[in-house]
Formats: sequence, C-alpha cells, structure tokens
Amino acid sequence: PLPSAPDGFSGAVGSFSIKGGLSLDSVKAGEAVSYRLTISGRGNLMLINSPFPQFHESFESYDPQVQDKIVRGDNGISVSRTYECVLIPREDGSFTIPAYKFIYFDPASGQYKTLTIEAQSLQVLPGANQPAKQTTNQAIKQSNNWTIYLLYFLSALALFFIILTLVRWIKRRRSRN
Repeated sequence: PLPSAPDGFSGAVGSFSIKGGLSLDSVKAGEAVSYRLTISGRGNLMLINSPFPQFHESFESYDPQVQDKIVRGDNGISVSRTYECVLIPREDGSFTIPAYKFIYFDPASGQYKTLTIEAQSLQVLPGANQPAKQTTNQAIKQSNNWTIYLLYFLSALALFFIILTLVRWIKRRRSRN
C-alpha cells in the first residue's frame, strides 16, 4: 500500500515530467487560445483525470482533447498524455491562469513528488465587436448622472403632489365659506 496521499494526488504512480501552458500570451476577446498540458514518463498515466486549473469565469472553455502516445523501447514502455483545452475569453483585461500542480507517487524513492507549471498571464484586448471597458470613474459618473436625474424627477413629482393637495384644500375652504 502507498503512504497517505497528499491533497491533490493525481493517482499516478511512476516517474514523470510535465510541460505546458498557453499557446499565446495576448489575444482579442472572442478569439481562441489553447492551454496545453503534456505529462510523460513511465507509469500508470492513463488512470489520471483531466488535469486543468480553474479558468476565469469569463472564459468559455471546451472539453479537452486528449492524445496518448506509448513508446516501447529498450528501457521499457514510456507514456505521454497531452491535454489541450480551447479557451475563448469573452471580456478584455489582464487574466492569470493559475499554476498547475501534478502530484504523483514515485515508487523508486517511496515518496510523493510534485511537478508544477507556473501561473501565466493572458492579456485580452477588446475584440472587433466589443467596445473597450469603461473605466471605473466613467461608470461612476454615468451611474451618478442617472441617480441625479432620478432624484430631480422624484422631487418634481413630490412638489407636484404637494401643490395639487394645496390647491384642493384651498378650493374646499372657499366652497365652505
């Protein structure tokens, strides 16, 4: 039996290496970019689940395409599994794709090992049919303009009802006299 597994253990047992990341570091909103991850080495790589980090909520993502490669050589069998996920950012801005950690058990050393792909930045520019985001100050000014107009409208409406009530009261008083 294996020693107690750490959080995030992939289920893989063997000796592995990892590489991957984004295909581009800058893209327009609405255009595709791919995130590729390749795990290779010797062991039971075929048992692991799809190993993707959490992408930003404004990214549309599709199920990854999986490509397996098995090579038989003088030193035994080596395996490679490549995952490729297509991402389509829907908003412009700067985004960080979080680091990915692959944890496996190495029977040669008797220890769990962690391989990491560092976090990556993705700059998303406004797309052809997408206006640039408003700055916070512009949004506040626009919001304040509507607030001021609403305040004026409600004040005028209140003044109208006060005058209407006052006119009715005066008419009733004159009719009694």
